[in-house]
Amino acid sequence: PHLEVDRLSRIGMANIQSGSDLYWVHACIVWLVVVSTEHFIQQAMDGFLVRRWQWLKRMPAPRCTTVLVENLPLEYCSDSRLRTFFAKMFTPEDIVATHVVRRTECLLDLIARGHPTDLLLKRAEADRDRSPS
Repeated sequence: PHLEVDRLSRIGMANIQSGSDLYWVHACIVWLVVVSTEHFIQQAMDGFLVRRWQWLKRMPAPRCTTVLVENLPLEYCSDSRLRTFFAKMFTPEDIVATHVVRRTECLLDLIARGHPTDLLLKRAEADRDRSPS
């Protein structure tokens, strides 16, 4: 019986005879795609880094000089040890300050309790602005 094959399957690798030179052509094309993709990704990253540095340089301090690091290993959980760690990557003169914030559970609770009062304050200000005084 004659099997009907869809059009896309006609050009598939399953139709190439074993030992055919087309396998080498296919391998070369795959590597060409891989190398060109790597090139385009590297080119895009280089352009992104240029734009990112320009963006950071336009930003006002301290926003452009602040780094937030989360989940610090225990050996860096002090201001001085964190400073020593960053001094290995940057010049020590470039580091203005290091601060480690620990045990923020109660702070998070205070922030959560503060949000309803912020909403009440905004409502009161809106009512005040609407009143014809």
